[in-house]
Amino acid sequence: AAPDGILVVDENRQIAFFNRRFSELWQIPSDIIARNSDRQLLHHVLSQLAQPEEFIAKVNYLYQNPTEISRDEIVFQDGRFFERYSSPIRSNAGEYYGRIWYFRNITERKQREEALRLIVEGTAAQTGVEFFRSCVRYLAEVLQVRYAWIAEFTSDLKDRVNTLAFWTGNNF
Repeated sequence: AAPDGILVVDENRQIAFFNRRFSELWQIPSDIIARNSDRQLLHHVLSQLAQPEEFIAKVNYLYQNPTEISRDEIVFQDGRFFERYSSPIRSNAGEYYGRIWYFRNITERKQREEALRLIVEGTAAQTGVEFFRSCVRYLAEVLQVRYAWIAEFTSDLKDRVNTLAFWTGNNF
């Protein structure tokens, strides 16, 4: 039931544990997981990434620097985004046992951020009526809908509205 995909790799870079969410997020076939090899797993996931060189460089850096803790974002070719967190696993005496990796799908959050950025960019220079027109147009574009409407309540009972802007898909 964890929202995160979890992968634990031992000091020899062998898979020690993973949860079901991990294999779901990464769309990993069961035969690759069954081989228990971190290297084969890396080979599979690299083909999905927008920046595989950056990904593998970070993985190698973390294995070469076992005390490092890392948090970053991964971009996929299909438009998905994952947040990646990794930290070393150590005994109470400080002995290195391996590394734990957490992955969380943050695609929806990144899409909302991009939508807000587009709306702000499209409306920042506008004032008055043009602001509302620009706002409904970008809102429709971001939400991928044909119509968008902005109105304000004109009575205390909130039973009447005044239309400020209406986008019909190709004009106001």
